[in-house]
Amino acid sequence: MAAATSEDLLALFDCAPLNRRYWTSFALLGAVYVLDFFDFFLIAFIMAEVGPSWHLTYGQVTLIFYGSGIGAILGSLVWGSLGEVFGRQLQTVTGTLICGVSAGLIGFLPTGAHLSHALFA
Repeated sequence: MAAATSEDLLALFDCAPLNRRYWTSFALLGAVYVLDFFDFFLIAFIMAEVGPSWHLTYGQVTLIFYGSGIGAILGSLVWGSLGEVFGRQLQTVTGTLICGVSAGLIGFLPTGAHLSHALFA
């Protein structure tokens, strides 16, 4: 019996039908990505509305935007490395859970509880 080559194995994936599990995974991952990038647009809108009432300077607003962008880059590097070790499915589910729980916990912050004035005083 001849051993299967990598081309033979890739041909199996190419010929496999796109079943319900594939489309469910595709829809869930698509929703996760849409909501993740919606977060960036939401922060931009909130900063345009809330920034003047909190008397935030241009530098403070920029720091908030840079924090989210740099955090996304560093998080993707770390989370991608962990995905190689523990598997991407576990990292996708865990990352989505952490993001959802963290977003929900923001609702429990008291009004005006931000450190921008303490950091830039």
